[in-house]
Formats: sequence, C-alpha cells, structure tokens
Amino acid sequence: MPPNLTQIRSLRESGRHFNYPKHRYVVPLTPWELAMMPQPPRPRTLMEKIQQTLNTLTGKIDGMAVHVGKISGLLEEVKRLNNILEQKEDMINKLEKRVDELEQYTRKEDVIKQRPAPIQK
Repeated sequence: MPPNLTQIRSLRESGRHFNYPKHRYVVPLTPWELAMMPQPPRPRTLMEKIQQTLNTLTGKIDGMAVHVGKISGLLEEVKRLNNILEQKEDMINKLEKRVDELEQYTRKEDVIKQRPAPIQK
C-alpha cells in the first residue's frame, strides 16, 4: 500500500524518507518547497568576524576606562587621607612630648618645694 498524501507532505516538510515494505520511497522536495525552507545562516566573512570582535573589545575597553578613572580618583583620595593621617600623628606625638615635658617640670617643681630648708650651722 503506497503512502497517503499527508504522509508525503510531512516527509517533504521534514526532508526525510520513509521505508515501505518491499520499496523505499524517497520524496524529493519541489523547487518552491526548497525556496520556502529556512536557509542556514550564511558564513560570516573574516572581516565581519574581526569587526565584531573589535566592537566587543572596544566596548570592554571603554568600560575599563571608566573604572580606571574611578579607581584613580579613589587612589588620590586615599593618598590625601594618608597625608592628613601622618600630619595628625605628628601633632599627637608633639602633644605627647609636650605633656611629658610638663609632667617632668611639675615633678621637678614638687621636689624643689618639698625639699627641706638646709640646716645652717
């Protein structure tokens, strides 16, 4: 028994063949059916591939440039804050030294005041 019309159409759409007892039916596609089939994407030329890669890389480099600008601004701020920190540490050291000197002066004055008057002979 030969295949019916719906089987032939489905085979034409799929581009496959089917086995029938004793015979093998191959259903060729008509030129119109071939024209209506989706075409595979045409292979891109080397220049198109290179251009697409360059566009991708350019976008990535632009993004990196923005980040580098932000990072350099933050580095300048860190340097400025480190400079301020060093100034504050110097001021603290000077104040600690001054407090130590004043404490030493106070101790000397206390010793002088507490010293008993010399005994005269």
